[in-house]
Amino acid sequence: TLGSVEAVHRFSPRIEGADGVAVLSDGRVLVGGGQGGKTSDGRIHLYDPTTDTAETVSVPGNKAAHVTVSADEAKAYSTGLPGHLFEIPLQPFGAVVAKPLVGDDVVISAMAFSPFGVYYLSGALGRSGNFGLLDLALQSTERLETGLAESHAIQYDPFSQNLIAVGASSVAQFKPSGQLVGRLDVSDALEGQRVLLSSVQPDGDGLLYCADSLGGLVVIDYSKSGVVSSRKTTVSFASIEPGNVDSLALTC
Repeated sequence: TLGSVEAVHRFSPRIEGADGVAVLSDGRVLVGGGQGGKTSDGRIHLYDPTTDTAETVSVPGNKAAHVTVSADEAKAYSTGLPGHLFEIPLQPFGAVVAKPLVGDDVVISAMAFSPFGVYYLSGALGRSGNFGLLDLALQSTERLETGLAESHAIQYDPFSQNLIAVGASSVAQFKPSGQLVGRLDVSDALEGQRVLLSSVQPDGDGLLYCADSLGGLVVIDYSKSGVVSSRKTTVSFASIEPGNVDSLALTC
C-alpha cells in the first residue's frame, strides 16, 4: 500500500521536462530536467534536502533527461532520450563535459554501472532500441542486442548479478555477457492493464520497482527464482496521483 505523495522541493523556475533522478549516499538528489534542443539548454540539478537548496548546471543545446552516478560518486552522466553523453563532476558539482561517442551507437538513452563493466541502452520511451557495452575511457559503444523493446532504462541488480532493462510494457533480464535470461510482459501479468515503463530500481533483495509513465508504480518480486520470467515471479501495481511518473530512486 502506498502512502500519500509529498512534494519535498519545488524548483524555481519550474523544471520543464524533469525526468531522471538519482540519490547519492549523502542524501543529495540529482535531477535531470530541461528539454534542451536548438533554442534552449538542458539542465542538471543537485538538490540538498538538509538545506532545501539546489545547484544547477546547463547542458548546452541538448536534452538532459536520465542521470547515472558512477560507483565512486565522483561523477554523474546525463543522456537524452536518446541523446549525446555528458559527464558532470560531483566533487565538487561543476560544469558538464561533452563525451562524444563512437562505435555502434553514438547516442544513448540510459547507462548502468556494474562490476562487469558499463552497459547502455539506446531507445526512446515506448520504442525499440539497442543494448550494449560502453567503454568510458575510449568513449565507444559495442552493441550486444538490437531491436530491443526494453530500451529505455537499465540497472544492475546485485541480487541476480544481472542487468535489468525496461521499456514499453516489458522487463528484460540479461547476463553480463549479453545473453538474455528472461523477459516479462508486465501488462500480461496485470491482466491486460496498460503500462509504460520508464525506469527501474532494484532493492538488491529480489524486488524491482518500476515507474509507470501513465501514473503508477509497478513492483516485481522475483526473489524466489532470480529470473523475471519464472512462474514464481509476482507483479503488483499501485496508482500514483498525479500521474506522469517518469523516474524513481530508492533511499536507504
